[in-house]
Amino acid sequence: MPRRWGVTWRGACGAEFCVMTFLNLILLGGAAAFSIPLIIHLFNRRRPRVVEWGAMHLLENVIRKHQRKMRLEQWLLLAIRIALPVVLALLMARPVLTGMQRFFGEQPISTVILLDDSYAMQAGDAAGSRFERARAEVRRMVEQMPKGSDVSIVPLAGDGSALDGPRRAGVADALEELRPLGHSVEAAAALRRAGEEFDRMDHGARELIVVSGFPASVWQPQGGAGVVAAAAGLAELDPAPALTLMPVTAGGEQGLTVGQVAMSSLIVGAGEQVVLRAQVTNQGSTRRTDVPVSLIVNDQQVESQQLDLEPGQMMQVLFRHRFDQSGDQRVRLELEGDAVMADNRFHLVMPVWDEVPVVVVDGAPGRRALEGDADFLEVALQPLRSADPDLNDLIRSRVVTADEFDGELLAGGARVVVLANVKRLNRAQVEALEGFVEGGGGLIVFPGDRVDRNFYNGRLFREGEGLLPVALGEVAEPGGGSGATADAMRMETRASGHPALEYFNEPGNGRLSDALFRRWHRLGQPGDDAEVFARLENGDGLLAERAWGGG
Repeated sequence: MPRRWGVTWRGACGAEFCVMTFLNLILLGGAAAFSIPLIIHLFNRRRPRVVEWGAMHLLENVIRKHQRKMRLEQWLLLAIRIALPVVLALLMARPVLTGMQRFFGEQPISTVILLDDSYAMQAGDAAGSRFERARAEVRRMVEQMPKGSDVSIVPLAGDGSALDGPRRAGVADALEELRPLGHSVEAAAALRRAGEEFDRMDHGARELIVVSGFPASVWQPQGGAGVVAAAAGLAELDPAPALTLMPVTAGGEQGLTVGQVAMSSLIVGAGEQVVLRAQVTNQGSTRRTDVPVSLIVNDQQVESQQLDLEPGQMMQVLFRHRFDQSGDQRVRLELEGDAVMADNRFHLVMPVWDEVPVVVVDGAPGRRALEGDADFLEVALQPLRSADPDLNDLIRSRVVTADEFDGELLAGGARVVVLANVKRLNRAQVEALEGFVEGGGGLIVFPGDRVDRNFYNGRLFREGEGLLPVALGEVAEPGGGSGATADAMRMETRASGHPALEYFNEPGNGRLSDALFRRWHRLGQPGDDAEVFARLENGDGLLAERAWGGG
């Protein structure tokens, strides 16, 4: 029978029934070993052979007198033999008995409290906001917990960090410092963090308490994509925590929110049109009509739209704008409609560039045009200037050889460095490159047939601590497996959500699957902070990335 996860809308805490669970349920199967002494007993029972002899009548009274005692001793011996494997299996399965407070007084409990700290909790009336009421109730619950209890408070809209201390100590003080500063509720992430907190807690009696305004767009299955899966993971914990839902209400209509703003391009040039996409959500319980949403650039409203939103509905809104000047542009998306303005605005500073300086280090320069390894890359980065020197591109590339590459080039304002089939770098060049990336610069590595794999893996990868996201393996070629032709391999054809490949999701921009690869370096297994975001059709990794420092 599948496990049932009981849900309680906030009432009295504590178990109503005594429940025994086992931390190592599989080992409980060892109790079946009780059958071994029983089978031995049954097969070894002696069948007496009756032999009549003259003095038999003298022993009948003695046998009759002691027979009952001997039979009782035999049954007790059999019971002890059977009990030994059963008791041993129970002890190895680590039984936990919960719900005994009603018989023996209160026992320590492991509790995780998910506290809603989103902007919507600022709604309220003269008696106080939702968040103030929620914080006061959580403080009361923490103070009333049995002595020795474990407690951890996870903000629902925070960064995933938990407020806890040694047992209960320190939690109340940390709670006082908490303010509703989260833009939106991240329910799935908070539930997963709750599971991590339970794993490090000691007591078998467990309880998960969710204190929230419970916006429908987040907590209903159709509103939160990962909430159901995360909750199912908590229900599978052994022992599973009791779940208590505590809705917090106050005056004021909750929740029009704007968030999840994305741009069509990570690099925006002056005079270039950019598309901004934002999510607007009605977390309230009433239908909202003609909700104005505005795009404001440098404190000037440049465009406005009106939306109709059903309760719990999320809608995307698109704005298109062309920035005429370079520099940092202050962009704000703003909607009107309720008293909590903190989550009705989304601010960002968008850097707009006249040009993006890129240094390309050519490891195999050619003697003629389009003969070197970086020549075609230079054309791709500067298509207008390649056709007409008087035209300007957003990207301004400078191609140098490995011997010419040094820290002075990076100090000249470069934003990206490209290593194109560079065999190796000296110590000073590597140190300059590490400082450049750590300070926020970008690095792109195209390994070719000239690269020294020992140098790249030993100095640039450094067992996952260096600039490279993965180790470089041996050079592979098509042969067997799936591929487009006998002598070349294609990329996987599925659409990619990665910003570097998103441009090619539109058929009119060409298809990456048309590119043919005749030789490539196999990539090693990515670590926790690295990602392989493009592969060949045979499954080999093709493109990988990781963050290193600020770049």
